[in-house]
Amino acid sequence: NYQRLHLNKHFTNRIILPRVSEITIRDQIMLLLNKVFNIMTIIVQYLEAWLNNMLISIVKNESEDSKVHHTQLNSAKSPGNALEPSMLFIATLMLLMLPFPPTSSAGTAVPLTFRISPHHLNKFKVIHTLNTCGQATLLKVFKCYKRFPDSKSIKAHLFEDFHMTENEFRDRFDLTMRRVIEHSPASGEEYDISLLIKCLRTLSHYYDRHDSRRKWNDDRELESKCQKLATKRNNVFHSFDGLDQLKMNNEMTQINLLINDIFSSLKLRFPSEVSEISNKNKEIDDESKDILNQPLAEQDIKIYRCQMVLRDQIIPYKNHCKSLGKFKILNFLSVSNNLHDIKLIFTEILIEKSNKFNAKTPVKYTDIINLVPESGILLLDSEAGGGKSTMIIKGVDDWSDGGTEMNTTEFIFLFPMKFRDTHLSSVGELIADLLPEARAKMGTDDIINCLGDSSLKMLFLCDGYDERNDKSIKLFNEICSLKEKNHHIKVILTSRPEAVRDIYDTVGSRLMIEHLKIKGIHENKRKDFLRLYHEEMIRAGMSHENTEELIKFYESCSAQHKDLYRLPINLVILSWLWGQNPQVVKTIRTGAGLYKAILDILKKKLRERVLSKLGIQYIDELMDLTASFENKVFNASLEALKCDRIFIDKAGSDSIMDVCKGKAVPHLELQGAYLLTSLEWNIKLVENLEIPHKGFLDYYAAKCIESKIVHGGKKVKDVLLELYNNDQTEYETQLPKYQNVIQLLGGILALKDPSLIEHHGHDIIAILIQTGIRNNKQWFALFNDLNVSTAAAEKFAKLIAPHLELRNLTIEDADVEALSTLLKYVNVQSVRLNISSAAKLPQLPTLINVLRNNNCLIHTNDLTISDADVEVLSTLLKYVNVQSVTMQISATAIIPQLPSLIDVLRSKNCTIKIPAITDKQIPLWRASIIKETKIELTKIIVNTDQNLSFLNYMETIERCRITNQWRGVGPAAQNMNG
Repeated sequence: NYQRLHLNKHFTNRIILPRVSEITIRDQIMLLLNKVFNIMTIIVQYLEAWLNNMLISIVKNESEDSKVHHTQLNSAKSPGNALEPSMLFIATLMLLMLPFPPTSSAGTAVPLTFRISPHHLNKFKVIHTLNTCGQATLLKVFKCYKRFPDSKSIKAHLFEDFHMTENEFRDRFDLTMRRVIEHSPASGEEYDISLLIKCLRTLSHYYDRHDSRRKWNDDRELESKCQKLATKRNNVFHSFDGLDQLKMNNEMTQINLLINDIFSSLKLRFPSEVSEISNKNKEIDDESKDILNQPLAEQDIKIYRCQMVLRDQIIPYKNHCKSLGKFKILNFLSVSNNLHDIKLIFTEILIEKSNKFNAKTPVKYTDIINLVPESGILLLDSEAGGGKSTMIIKGVDDWSDGGTEMNTTEFIFLFPMKFRDTHLSSVGELIADLLPEARAKMGTDDIINCLGDSSLKMLFLCDGYDERNDKSIKLFNEICSLKEKNHHIKVILTSRPEAVRDIYDTVGSRLMIEHLKIKGIHENKRKDFLRLYHEEMIRAGMSHENTEELIKFYESCSAQHKDLYRLPINLVILSWLWGQNPQVVKTIRTGAGLYKAILDILKKKLRERVLSKLGIQYIDELMDLTASFENKVFNASLEALKCDRIFIDKAGSDSIMDVCKGKAVPHLELQGAYLLTSLEWNIKLVENLEIPHKGFLDYYAAKCIESKIVHGGKKVKDVLLELYNNDQTEYETQLPKYQNVIQLLGGILALKDPSLIEHHGHDIIAILIQTGIRNNKQWFALFNDLNVSTAAAEKFAKLIAPHLELRNLTIEDADVEALSTLLKYVNVQSVRLNISSAAKLPQLPTLINVLRNNNCLIHTNDLTISDADVEVLSTLLKYVNVQSVTMQISATAIIPQLPSLIDVLRSKNCTIKIPAITDKQIPLWRASIIKETKIELTKIIVNTDQNLSFLNYMETIERCRITNQWRGVGPAAQNMNG
C-alpha cells in the first residue's frame, strides 16, 4: 500500500492518489496511520532538541566554554555539575507543561538547536585553520610563482601570453572555478585551496613548455607539499567524525609543520623574496596559534555546524530525490500505478535564446546551468504543456544521479519548489519539508544564515510562477534575497509567458534575469518521444496497440498538424488516445480536440462502469448527473483559475458533491472521470479536489465560458468581467492569465459549430490582443483553429496580421498555410524560408506569390531538394535568394525539370552540393550541368570505366570543387581515384 500510494516520509507533503474510485477504506486507514507515525517521529526529534535547550538553561554552574557556546552539554556531563534525578524530573515536567514550541523571556521562539560536542568544535577549528591559514599559504606560493601583475587575471595571462584556447580553459577549470576566475579579483585573494592548486599546476604546465630555465617540475617537493595541504583540507572537510583534544592537537601540529615546510621550500625557490616570505610565514603561524587558543566566533560555529548537519543529509536526500525522477503524467487517465522513469522517456527539448534584435540562438538543455547568471536567475518560459515541469524533474533526477548530464555536479544541494503549493511560505519551511532531520537539529534562522553566508553551492528549481499564491511568492522573495547574499546559490525559474512581466516586477533591480524560451520538442525528436512513451505505456498495461503504427500515423500528418504535437503534453495525450482508440486520433487537428477526445473516452468508460454495476435502468440518471456534475466542475475550475489555484476550494467542492446527494450513482465514480483527490495535513487530514494538470484547468475554464456565451447569450468579455465584479482595472490586470483559455475557447467553438466562430471570433481575437500575445506560433494555432471558411479566414486574418512579430521572420513548414493568408494584410520587408520539403506544402506557391506582391525579399540557405521538390522549386526559386542547395536525387529518378532547376540555381550563383553520384545518374547530371554551374561534388560511385569521361567533364568546369573527402567507390575505383 505504501508503494502504491507513493507516500512521502514528511507529513507536510501532499499526497496525490490514483483514481478515487480505487481507494478503499483500508487504504485510507493505512494512509492515516502512516501520517501519524511520521508526525510522532518528527515531534520526538523536536522534543529531544527542546529538552536539550531546557537542560542547558537549568544548569547553573556552566563552564566558561558553555557560556560562549550555548549548544554544548559538556558542563552538564561533568561530575561537578551532574543533574540530580529530581531536577531532571522537574525539567521534563516543565517541558511537557509549557506551550509548544518553548519561548524565551523576550517572547520569541527558542530555536531548536543541534548539540555540538567539544569534538565537533575541535573539528571546526581544524577546518577553520585550513580555510584561512592553508589558503593564505597557497596564495603566497601562487603570487611568488606567477609572472603577471595582480591587475591581470590568470585567464588573460594564459590567453594572451600562451594562446590558450577556450576549450583548453574549460578542460583545465571546472564551471565553478571558471566563474570565480572571471568574477573575482585578479589577485587571487578569493581563490580557495582547490582553485589555487589548479592554477599552480596550469601555470607550471605552460611555463615548462615555454621556459626551460625555471620549472615547477624541478621542485617536486614543493609540489608535493602543496598537494598534501589541499588533500588534508578535503579529507577533514568531507569527513563526518569529530576530533578529541589529542587528535585536534595532532592535526594542528601537522598542518603547521606542512605550512612551515612549504614556506621553507618557497624561500629556496625564490631567494630574492626571502624577507617577504618569512614575514608572511610568521603572520600565518601567529594566526594559527590564535585559532587554536581562542574560541571560534559564534558566526563561524553556526556556519560550520550548518554545513556539517546539511552534509550529513546529502545521501538520504539524494535517494529521496531519485524517487522524484519517477513520475506519471496525467495520472488520472489510468488506474495503473506504474511510474515512468524520466530517463527512459526524456527527449531533448528545444530551447531558444533571443537577443535584442530578436535573433534566435538554440540552446541545449544540457547547457542551461551554464547560463544561470552569476548575479541573477535563469527564467524558462513556455506555453501550456511545453515541458517546463519536465525540465525541473529532469534537473532533480540528474542531480540525484550524479549530475553529469546537466552539469549539476557542483551543487551540494538542490531544492525544488512549486509555486502552486500553499503550505510553504519561507525557505526555512522548504528546508524543513525536504530535510526534516536537519530542521529538527537546527533552528530555522541558523539554516537560513548558513545558506546565505556559507560556501555551500545550492540550486533552487522554482516551477510554475504563473500558479503563484501569496505564500509561494513570499518564499520566492526569500530565495532571491539569499541569492543576493550568496553567489554560490543558483536559481532557475519556470513560468508561462503571460506571467513574465510580473516576474520582472517581482525580481526588480535586485537580480539580473537571463530569459530563455522552451519551444517544445524538435520535429526530428518527436518520433523518438512517441516511441519511448508508448512503449512505456505498453509495459504498464495501458496500451495494446502497435507503436510503429503510431509512428506511421505521425509521419503521415501534414506539417501544420505535426506542429500541434510540438508540445510534450500533446504527444502524451496522443499516445494515450492511440492506446484507447487509434481511429479517434485520426480526426483531431487542434488542442481543444485532444482534450475533448479524452473527456469523451473517460465519460464512455464511466458509463460502462456504472451501468455494469447498477444496470441499464440508471442510464437517464447517469446522463443527467454527468451533465450537472460536469457543469459544476467547469464553473469551479474558472473560479480556481481566477484565484491562481490548481485545486477547487471548499465552496466549489461542496457544490460539486451536492449534485450526487441522494443519487444511486456513486460520486466517486464521477469524480474519478474529471478530478484527482489529494490529501493534505493541516491540523487534520483534509481532502482536496484537484484538477489533474494546468492544461486541463484551462480547458475546463474554457468550457465554462463556452456554456455562458452559447446558452447564456453573453459575450466573452462580459463573462470575464463578472469574475471581477465588473472592475475594469482588475479585469485588465488579470487578463493575461486567460490567454490559453481564450485560445482553447476558439477551438471549442469551432468544433461545436462553425457559425459560433463567425459570431464570437472577433471578440476572441480582441481579447487575445489585450492579453499581449507575442508568440507567432500562438497566433498561427489560433488562426488555424478559427479557419472554418474562406470568408472567416480573411476576416480574422485582417485582425491578427498587424500583431505578428515580423522582425527576422523565419517561415517553417508548419507556418506556411497560416502565413499564406495572414501576410496579405501586412507589409514585411524580408523573410527567411526554413522548409524541409516543398512538395509537401501545397500552400507554398500561394505564400511566395503573396510575398512577391509585397516586394518582400525571400532568403533561404542550404535547402535540401529531393526528387518530389524539383518540379515545385524549379518555378518558385526564381523569386528566392538562395545561397546553397543539397541535391538528394534518387538513383533511378527521371526528372524532366532538373535542367530548368539547375538553370535557376546557376542564375542565382548558388552552390549545388551533390553528396553522391552513381553511374546511373551520370547521364542525368551531364545533361543538366553546364560549365558555368557552381558545384561541390563529394563522391562518385561507379561500377565500370565507361563513365569516367564524366569525371573529366566535371574537371573542365571552372567552378566545380571536388571536396577533400571525395572518393570513387566500386570496381573502377582505382582508375577513378587515379
